[in-house]
Amino acid sequence: MKIIIVGASHGGVEAVDALVEGKEYDQIDWFEKSDIATTSGWNPNKAAEYISDLEKQGVKIHEHAEVISLNAENKQIEVLEVDQNKQYNFDKLILGQGSNPVELPIPGNDLAGVEYLRQRSDTNKLRQSAQNDDVKNVVVVGAGYIGMMAVDLFSSVGKHVTLVDLIKRPLGTYLDTEMTDRLGKVMDERHVEVALGQQVSTFEGDGHVERVITDKSSFDADLVIVSVGTRPNTQWLNNQLELTPNGSLKVNEFMQTSNPDIFAIGDLVPVSYTPSNSELNIALGSNARRTARTAVRNLFEQHAPLMAVQGSSGLDILGYNFASAGLNTTSAAKMNIPVSSVYVEQAVSMRSEMVKPDLTVQFKLFYNPKTLEVVGGQIMSQDNQTANINALSIAIYKHVTIMELAEMDFFFQPDLTNVWNVMNVAGRKAMKQENIK
Repeated sequence: MKIIIVGASHGGVEAVDALVEGKEYDQIDWFEKSDIATTSGWNPNKAAEYISDLEKQGVKIHEHAEVISLNAENKQIEVLEVDQNKQYNFDKLILGQGSNPVELPIPGNDLAGVEYLRQRSDTNKLRQSAQNDDVKNVVVVGAGYIGMMAVDLFSSVGKHVTLVDLIKRPLGTYLDTEMTDRLGKVMDERHVEVALGQQVSTFEGDGHVERVITDKSSFDADLVIVSVGTRPNTQWLNNQLELTPNGSLKVNEFMQTSNPDIFAIGDLVPVSYTPSNSELNIALGSNARRTARTAVRNLFEQHAPLMAVQGSSGLDILGYNFASAGLNTTSAAKMNIPVSSVYVEQAVSMRSEMVKPDLTVQFKLFYNPKTLEVVGGQIMSQDNQTANINALSIAIYKHVTIMELAEMDFFFQPDLTNVWNVMNVAGRKAMKQENIK
């Protein structure tokens, strides 16, 4: 059985690991257009050790090898490898090339100093720029996860940072105002210039970017970081496989494409989203790994469908740790789903309330006003309270009600927790809001 895997980010790594664990193969060829260390965000020593272990298991690794075409009917891929095109046949194929950053179709987008980012590992290449004394003015376009990580990085070393986005709040698609207002205060303290509600129209410069022009203002720039979304990397397929309207690969619950011997994973595919009971593209490393393992489990016999997800994610940024799962005010409105919510803030633990009264945890709970089922939540603190969101993710998946959440058994230890977990408190507050005794 010849198996080919394409892509070495989260999904590709998980697919290879799962296949090696199962040992149901004669030959595995793994292709990555860059190198595994760079794509996976590993140091070279870890990557070298990992590659060596895989080669002992019979995995043939092709780095700097770009898959450029697919003949689905003949089960063959064409690869640009060491400046020549080669063909490889397969019995089973797993596609995991991820997504490409959306580039702004504006003048100057090809100037030196304009960097497009799509994943957290891309920020590694910015750390050198953060230490460059010639880089004084940094403009970040995009106030999502990647953009805000760049804001945090450059503002922490004293660069003048400007944040530009059409949305009105940083991380506004993930967090509500109670949380983003706190992050805004930190950015004010770091003198970050916040230019939200603005659209970038031009990058100006003579060979190298010097200014960013928006519909309302202009900003000096020695470096511009753009992270305004991604699109699935499927353009190269040339109609060999069926796509969804947004360019994702259409797959079934077993990750099979329109060709049953070809599977797709990660950012290439939509997943079932519990709160809306619909298919969505949710570009997260956790989803990439989950879809990869599902593909491998169903490679020879289709029996283990992918479970629905809640879009659980988190970040350590600007001195705060936050995490979210399911719906929030913005996403619920966008999907036209009615929600009710309650907000709670309390001391992190019984002990911290006495010795560090300012150390609190913020939590916002969203629920369906008709069924009273939990549909979303977000948590933030200067202490790391993010693991709570994993429990909330299960609650969303299992359609737990606010009454059940209010009485759920969470542990208590004075040095670690408050008497009542913040989710219990939110559940009780929601019950009071609904006049439930």
